[in-house]
Amino acid sequence: MSRAAERPAPPDWPAAVAALAGGRLLVVGDVMLDEYVAGDARRVCPEAPVPVVEAGRHWAVPGGAANAAANAAALGGRVLLSGATGGDPAAGALARAVEATGVDPAGLVADPDRPTTTKLRVLARGQQVIRVDTETRARLGSEPAARLAAWVERTVPAVDAVLVSDYGKGVFEGDFAARVIGAARRAGRPVVVDPKGADPHRYRGATVVKPNVSELADLTGRTLRTPADLVSAAHGLAEALDGTWVLVTRGAEGMALFRAGRPARRAPPARPAGCST
Repeated sequence: MSRAAERPAPPDWPAAVAALAGGRLLVVGDVMLDEYVAGDARRVCPEAPVPVVEAGRHWAVPGGAANAAANAAALGGRVLLSGATGGDPAAGALARAVEATGVDPAGLVADPDRPTTTKLRVLARGQQVIRVDTETRARLGSEPAARLAAWVERTVPAVDAVLVSDYGKGVFEGDFAARVIGAARRAGRPVVVDPKGADPHRYRGATVVKPNVSELADLTGRTLRTPADLVSAAHGLAEALDGTWVLVTRGAEGMALFRAGRPARRAPPARPAGCST
């Protein structure tokens, strides 16, 4: 990596994970329900050239921001979840799936004019056949949006950190991201953003913005063909969000951390204990 990238010692990942235990985290974002139907397919449908799946098993797990909350709880955090659902049966299924992971869904707000975002995957003999999405990217209604923002602003002082999980499903349209970040700053709480879309300024004031390479390209409007392109775009984003750290996740290449006026810092990917290559 150019621009005076620093190569620090590899992070102590087990210690970092252990430090999360017992911490209070508020996850705010676009919640989803991931549903699965699994079965066998022995014949082709007579109406169209597609397999007929004989459903055998159905299950549902948290998705989107709800999945991020479940992951944090699995690492030992005490997690509250806030987001918007519809006024439909999927909303109840999502709340139950969230509770089953140890996450408190007290901050879920129903908007009767939108569906709960749902991703239904149909599997046949272990292979995914189709995915059916039920969703809207429209802005929340004014009344549910006001209730959601008020709940978050009341709750932020009682947690240790805030995670904003934006999947572009409408929750963060308007000034909601600014209200969440503002509440965290007033309470002296760090706020980490997993971003989406082409408007980085909605995340101004966050402690950390964490795009992957594709999201960094969207946020900056740049084509990232080379490592130098990535460094330039990340530094540009850090400068636009003055005071915010930009952490770019790069898959097998690990992570790179940027801040305006500072050299980049790199961290290699974590490897499972006992793994040698």
